[in-house]
Amino acid sequence: MAYTKNRGGEREDLIRCAACDDYINSNDGFYCPKCKKGPLCRKHRLSGRRECRSCTIDLKLREITLLKQQEKNIRSFIGFVQFLFLVFAIFFIAIKFSLTEEVSFLHNRLITESLLYLGIGSVVLYGIFFVVLLTQRGKIDSIESTISGIEVRR
Repeated sequence: MAYTKNRGGEREDLIRCAACDDYINSNDGFYCPKCKKGPLCRKHRLSGRRECRSCTIDLKLREITLLKQQEKNIRSFIGFVQFLFLVFAIFFIAIKFSLTEEVSFLHNRLITESLLYLGIGSVVLYGIFFVVLLTQRGKIDSIESTISGIEVRR
């Protein structure tokens, strides 16, 4: 610990930043609540955050990993909805061309009457989840640009 005198002639305590070894006033240092590293100077803290820069980047990277996993799951569900739409479309065409004799379960009146609605429902589901997928992609891009904007200081 070093000492210096300020303008009023009072003695101030100086401590070293654990990351960059710069001397800082003991009042200006902070400890990261996540990694418990400290004391750190102000240039190792992002404005509006309690954590140090490296912990903030780690949190954002974890968030991106989770969002990408969710994006993969959404894509899989969209593929399933597309498959359902194709199945409903094939059955609808079979009904329109009077091929119901070859497919036994199309004799059921409930299925034949609701097939059009099931197809429309799958298209609506596809649209909803496509918008969700675009929103998810936007979140990922936003976080990636935030991370690239954070200057890593040692």
